[in-house]
Amino acid sequence: MTISNFRRPARQRAGTSRPPRALKLVSRALKLVSACQDLVLASADEQSLLDKTCHAIVNVAGHRCAWVGYAAAHAQGAHQPVCPVAQVGLHGEMAGLSNLLRAHPHEELVGAAISRGTRFVANRLSTSREFAASRDIAARLGVASGAAFPLTVNGQVAGAMGIYSARPDAFDADELDLLDRIARLVSCGLLNIRLREERDLLRLRMERALYFDALTVLPNYLHFEARLREQ
Repeated sequence: MTISNFRRPARQRAGTSRPPRALKLVSRALKLVSACQDLVLASADEQSLLDKTCHAIVNVAGHRCAWVGYAAAHAQGAHQPVCPVAQVGLHGEMAGLSNLLRAHPHEELVGAAISRGTRFVANRLSTSREFAASRDIAARLGVASGAAFPLTVNGQVAGAMGIYSARPDAFDADELDLLDRIARLVSCGLLNIRLREERDLLRLRMERALYFDALTVLPNYLHFEARLREQ
């Protein structure tokens, strides 16, 4: 969802105020994007970024549940298991979904988004054919619609963000545009965090190679010189 989606129609007279619903949607979109941009800049690690993003989606966007699953590192292919790593909403009520993910990961929105690397939407979970295995669980959890967005890092799908709503047809074009943008922001945040961690690890390895003997792993003379200079 971009601000251009809410521009005043050409036929609307100058000076006419926007409908309250349109203003509310603009305010909601701006608040959510701003919150997620701040999280991308401020989060020190992946878990913090994912937890707080899910929290913003539930508490700012008003959806019933938001969660993130990662593809299992050791598995490949369309049936690779999904590991839940962050969740807000439906606390203590996700056991059935976790069981479904373990048994049939491709039959749940997040599992499908990970395995196929594309967005999936089910605006009527109660009648969805593609995600028929999720119907009973969705009804039990009180969710009527859902969408999942892949999280891509360096061209590879690292996981996906699943969002569920209590309302049917909650994911219209504007909402999907907004959540696509949030998913891209989170993907950028994950990339920045991983690059920072790789840089820090490389620096530690370089310091170790410089100050410790490769054979004995004992401090070398450069290490002692550096310690003496610190005195």
